[in-house]
Amino acid sequence: MLPVPGHSHNDYERERPLIEALELGYRSIEVDIYLHKSQLRVSHEPFMLDGQPTLQELYLEPLLKITRTEAAKYGLDSLRPLIIMIDFKTDGEKTYQALKPVLERYKEMLTVTGEGAKKGYVHILISGEKPYATVSKETTRLVSLDYKFDFCREHAGDAFISRASDTYKAYFTWNGKGEIPWKELVMLEELVTLAHTEGRQIRFWNVPETPELWKTFLDMGVDWIHVDDIKAFQAFYVEWVAKRP
Repeated sequence: MLPVPGHSHNDYERERPLIEALELGYRSIEVDIYLHKSQLRVSHEPFMLDGQPTLQELYLEPLLKITRTEAAKYGLDSLRPLIIMIDFKTDGEKTYQALKPVLERYKEMLTVTGEGAKKGYVHILISGEKPYATVSKETTRLVSLDYKFDFCREHAGDAFISRASDTYKAYFTWNGKGEIPWKELVMLEELVTLAHTEGRQIRFWNVPETPELWKTFLDMGVDWIHVDDIKAFQAFYVEWVAKRP
């Protein structure tokens, strides 16, 4: 299976969360969670949370089964782990304290950094309301953090910040059709180079979903393409790879 450098935005809203993206080869999946009555509930909005599935039910339990018995079926490889980006919608420190013991129960499939470091099939990345203070002091980590570009530049030495992400509209006016303006192409190259120099991957969110933009971003080395239409991007990526020299 060809690994696809696409980021499945709000994956939990799909007809088949997790599985559809895995079947297409996606290696980055976004999950929004709220800490509600001591449970980690998956939802885009803070309404009727009692009826929403937990992070364990929708993602961690299915992934544990897959990594134990079906990793090859989905092309999962610890050398390039599946990234589950958990977007905290509630207080970062409190939500992380609830998440940590949950992750310990799934440690066998997770990437671990620091003391006891090991490669795993799944890498947990936290965005949204991030627990920087706690994670920065940990000697063994089951997670890494995702921050905007300015924060990343200010914390260039923090290896536990593994991804630099920012909103597309903060840097570009291009609507994704035709050719990207030259000045914006130069800016894109600079942003990608800076992130990679810092040892981080890069992603933009809320991007125009057009073949022109996808090609430009892939050609310029953007690591993760923010995608809602996961079938369309997967088909495009297969063709893009086939055309490469």
